[in-house]
Amino acid sequence: MVLDNIRYFELSENQKYMLHPSAIALFSLIKIKKRSLKDFEEEFRDFISYHPSLCTIFNTRGDIVIQAYVKPAKVKVRFVYELSINDSKEINQVLLAPFNVFDEEIIRVVVVENKNEIGLYISMPYAIIDAQSKLILSKDIKTHFDGDIKLERQSFSNLDFIKSQKKFLVSKEGEANRRYWREVLKSYTIGNGVFLPQGDKNKYVSQKFIVTEAHFEKLNSVTNKFKLPVTAIMLGFFQNLISLLYSESLFFNVRMNGRDNSYIDLDANNFVGVMNNTLPIPVLKNTSIDIKKYLYECFGIYCEARMNQRVPFTVIDQDFNKIHNSNIDQFIAGTFNFNVLEGDLVVSRNHTKKNKEIYAKESIILNCYQHNNALELELLCLNEIYNKNSTLLDLPSYLGLFLKILE
Repeated sequence: MVLDNIRYFELSENQKYMLHPSAIALFSLIKIKKRSLKDFEEEFRDFISYHPSLCTIFNTRGDIVIQAYVKPAKVKVRFVYELSINDSKEINQVLLAPFNVFDEEIIRVVVVENKNEIGLYISMPYAIIDAQSKLILSKDIKTHFDGDIKLERQSFSNLDFIKSQKKFLVSKEGEANRRYWREVLKSYTIGNGVFLPQGDKNKYVSQKFIVTEAHFEKLNSVTNKFKLPVTAIMLGFFQNLISLLYSESLFFNVRMNGRDNSYIDLDANNFVGVMNNTLPIPVLKNTSIDIKKYLYECFGIYCEARMNQRVPFTVIDQDFNKIHNSNIDQFIAGTFNFNVLEGDLVVSRNHTKKNKEIYAKESIILNCYQHNNALELELLCLNEIYNKNSTLLDLPSYLGLFLKILE
């Protein structure tokens, strides 16, 4: 479709799920060599020209959100220069403000100068890139500004993924994947659902805890004992926690980065765009005293979901609505997010607990980051849920108890 002489196209199903003001990709601090800032904006626009998915504008056609690729000079980028590295609160206020992709910027860059280097703080909507893209872009920024080699221009973008996804969904494999999810949804006994907070920003209790040294060795010994990855142990921990919090059957979301799928026409490992997906997995109640059996059952359901992960969440939700005449969101208790990172973690402090206002609607969220020497955890619970279950939801205490049961 053409509007104002610009050729637009619809979003991918994955983008549709991530297109809300709170879905923000926040980059870690990127340090580049000291330079004059006179031409920095032009340099940065030259950088985004190598990645078509970054050169995006959004519009609407009736109720449908559409997007188009434009020249780098037309991309809405907000540059902030007046802050220093010590203004962490102000920097976060800039980066984490909700995105209005239709009328305002889609990329934010806070530029701070130090003695021998420049620090870049960047955020973008998850509607144009996913978590894996963020890692690729971080390296590409260093290469572009400081490297001796020139970046190669990407020949594929979100538009290529959209074409690939449409082909897949009407293929025999796509139909088989979709049938799997229909069977999962049909077997679900619909209940009353869970409490979903209203509004954009909601109050959570955030607990951060790092499993390190002796505790990390204990975790590794448990994985060796059960011949399961750390993902499976933490998945069982999270499922068991939800089953103790709620008496009825529910789902929880699992993030999938989509990079382990094979695409004929796309290089998934180097793709900058939105390829990740969210899958609703039924919570398995722990009705057995055999913890090993429980872990294997939890991990088995997860592996089956991964085998059928190319069906987008929005499509699964459409099928749920047809079967149960309701949206699946109100039956999702939480989100499980597991990331494997390179290198060691420098541990400066351990357990912290504080109140936090974030843009989320799940009642409980577990973010896991696996390093070579530690497992970094963040457990987020809605204030109402935490206040009613503060003993159970004490992260180090309950994790220690869970690992003790597994010994």
